[in-house]
Amino acid sequence: MGEPGRVGCVAHIDRFEPLDDGRSLIMVRGMHRFRIDESLDSSVHGFYRADVAPFEDVVRPRREAVLAVRTRTLGLLHRVLSAMPEPPDEVPAFDVEFDLSFQLAPLVQIDAMWHQSLLELQDEVYRLERLDAVFQAAVDQAGGEEGVA
Repeated sequence: MGEPGRVGCVAHIDRFEPLDDGRSLIMVRGMHRFRIDESLDSSVHGFYRADVAPFEDVVRPRREAVLAVRTRTLGLLHRVLSAMPEPPDEVPAFDVEFDLSFQLAPLVQIDAMWHQSLLELQDEVYRLERLDAVFQAAVDQAGGEEGVA
């Protein structure tokens, strides 16, 4: 892996709402990751430009193994939600057929560098393990059940 911040995500704008004060509310959906190969001269255009390349996972665990980890992580998330003093009325539906780590990451309110390090991991199981640690800490803090096996 290169220096921090050299991996990004192409985003699709799902909703855009300009505000009266000049700011905007923007809802995006991450599409795929990229790595920055080379920064380009940005002085002419006034915004950051770079040559990029796809950034894919390098580890492809067996389907059964990754489904087991995804199921474990979802179970832990549900324990977090049930331990909340005011759990949400609705829990979004997550598709265990697709990379669950990126579906769950937006739920975690941690600093941007933590999210960046998650984005840069090229193994879904490692990403899920990081999420598990956060979810387990939330359960423990709420006085919930013992750790996940």
